[in-house]
Amino acid sequence: MQDLGQKSRRILIVEDEPMVAMSMEMLLECEGFESAGVAATVEEALKLTAQGDYDAAILDANLCGVFSGPVAEALQKAGAPFLVLSGYDAEQQRGRFPPGTVILQKPCRPDVIIEALRAFLPRP
Repeated sequence: MQDLGQKSRRILIVEDEPMVAMSMEMLLECEGFESAGVAATVEEALKLTAQGDYDAAILDANLCGVFSGPVAEALQKAGAPFLVLSGYDAEQQRGRFPPGTVILQKPCRPDVIIEALRAFLPRP
């Protein structure tokens, strides 16, 4: 739970499945984070990343049949940490994203997602 007066970390959710995105928003809120918005397509995600109003992102590898690599590149250029949460095998995704990218495979336990976010986000 978040301490009073402590700034919430804003997490951008890049996910094309509405139920998964909604579940992710609820999980983040329960864990003291705040949603910085949801993008379901590469185009929407690029617009939100350009705004810069987030601390980190959770990125699906495939958005409506399109590889989300351009979003990962935009996040990396902006210096924003992100993790990939994909229905595809995590090992198959390793070469598609920058070295060192945390890649989790769906379905993934909520505590694993939160632990991964907290590992690369500095304390507010």
